[in-house]
Amino acid sequence: MKIVTGLATAQEVEPLIEAGADELFCGVVPEAFVDGLGRSRLNRRYEPGANFADLAELAGVVKRAAAKNVPVAVTLNEHAYAPALIPTLVELAGTLVAAGARALIVTDLALILAIRRAGIAVDLHLSSVATCYNSEAAAFFADIGIQRVILPRYLSTRQIARLCAAGVPVDYEVFVINDGCGFEEGLCLNVHRPFGPMCQMDWRPEVGPEPVAGWEENWRAYRHLMGLLDHPGGTVSPQGIPNGPCGVCALAGLKAAGVGYVKVPGREYSTALRLGGLRLVRTVLDWVEGGDPAEVVAERARALKDTPLLCDSTYLCYFRDDLARAKPGRSRPRRVTLDDLAAAARFQAPARDAVPVPDGSLAGGAAPPPAAAGTKPDAGDPDGARLLGMAEALAGKGIDLRWAGDRLELVFPDDAQPDGTSRVTVAKVDRAASCYARSGNLGLSYAGTALTPRIARLIANLVGWLQRPRA
Repeated sequence: MKIVTGLATAQEVEPLIEAGADELFCGVVPEAFVDGLGRSRLNRRYEPGANFADLAELAGVVKRAAAKNVPVAVTLNEHAYAPALIPTLVELAGTLVAAGARALIVTDLALILAIRRAGIAVDLHLSSVATCYNSEAAAFFADIGIQRVILPRYLSTRQIARLCAAGVPVDYEVFVINDGCGFEEGLCLNVHRPFGPMCQMDWRPEVGPEPVAGWEENWRAYRHLMGLLDHPGGTVSPQGIPNGPCGVCALAGLKAAGVGYVKVPGREYSTALRLGGLRLVRTVLDWVEGGDPAEVVAERARALKDTPLLCDSTYLCYFRDDLARAKPGRSRPRRVTLDDLAAAARFQAPARDAVPVPDGSLAGGAAPPPAAAGTKPDAGDPDGARLLGMAEALAGKGIDLRWAGDRLELVFPDDAQPDGTSRVTVAKVDRAASCYARSGNLGLSYAGTALTPRIARLIANLVGWLQRPRA
């Protein structure tokens, strides 16, 4: 069984491989696509920091990984593409293969057929977004040229075992940590842009004060749960392991079923988050491959992760069927409430930025204090460039960006208001809730979820630069 891990920057190649990655996958959005067709048109990760923009840099990454016998796959896995875009994507596919990509992760049937008709010699991995649930679907995709099926989240281990036993000539890959969703991504038409997922928006009912108070308490707990499902970047366990969806307890069952690949996704997350998840999966898989009994592996994995409240709740388990107690197929009862989850999250540690050190490893450390006011954000950083672009676009238009203690606000003149101004919050840090942030407007790597120290520094630097004395 091999571990497949998401890659976001060239600096991560060696650390991820050293931590146990057998294969890497990444996204690419060349500048021509950003300018002409929009960033969201190529794959399912829209964040700027989640994709390579330079094909030459990607080729260098592939070469360095190949030197360690680690293949790299590239994602072209939007739900569907406009017919007029397919020829351009086929050309891009050929360019990626020429750069050394060993596989393409795809969803759109038209693109799959077009790549095969073009005679491009590359493995095609079916994205989980294609929602392949059964052996008949797997056989269909095998017939049109798919070599590996990445299964959608939340199939049970019994269902996966039946798929593997059906004899379809494809490999199977499953998620085991980090990436989750309150729904099924391939079937969800929920709008994520421009204001973030609708399931996580700050809805407010127009009712009396008593119902509102109860509603707020439940909403806060729900936000914690959805934040953990959708994006584990806000908190880590005491051992530095991400507190997101997890299925490592089932690794023994998945291996016995015949699953060949397990995935540690999240290329839009910090390096530290992916390394923490990767090291957990590598450790547990080593136990499995060493012949340790499945029950022992599961208990040791739970102890290593060290979040008993989250594990006991089963809310974040990929494979709840493996937690059966009395009867086959019956999941462990949930013994904690959403309120318990919210309380637990307040005591978990914020994720730390990873800092490269000379020996090539990554060391998590406390973020340095914000730079002094007047420090211009680094335009070489994708998030810094976006913030800087926003500031420059607002210059001279009577609209200011201001940091108001726990939030970044747009402030603009409004005669209808008592103080003559209106404010729109574009990012908020809720310190009591593990730095949970709402910001679909910024388009940052962590927009809508957790503000890491790096993003917080970028915002602080931007505001200081905007407020600097001007000649």
